[in-house]
Amino acid sequence: KIDNEVEVYVASNIGDAYSYTIHSDISLFLVDIILDPQNPNDASGMEFVETIRSIPRYKFVPVIFITAVEDPTLHAYKDLHCYSYIKKPLHYTDVEGVIKEALLFKHPVVDNDRFTIQQDKVLYCLKKSEIWCWM
Repeated sequence: KIDNEVEVYVASNIGDAYSYTIHSDISLFLVDIILDPQNPNDASGMEFVETIRSIPRYKFVPVIFITAVEDPTLHAYKDLHCYSYIKKPLHYTDVEGVIKEALLFKHPVVDNDRFTIQQDKVLYCLKKSEIWCWM
């Protein structure tokens, strides 16, 4: 619905997710942290992202975590270089906004009012008007 040129892969299990990852060129990952809700200690979504981060072509591909977990932010942002995450229950406008923003990494917009900066292995697209410098 957001971009007609985007192909979406939906995996119902971790094996399919790995298969799509290896055999396709993924530009954005939306990953639920809990892939096995029957397992109370499950964090297989985070383990999946840890694994894909070891594949050179996916080192900096944006990852959006979808979660009902209260605070996965430290590990998700610091160690896995997650672009964003969305708390459940999902609200379409939140999901749409984050996806549109993350897809800018795939289709960079040429805009003299913006530039990209890398910090802690994460790429950020910033508006020049949002940057302040104090001396």
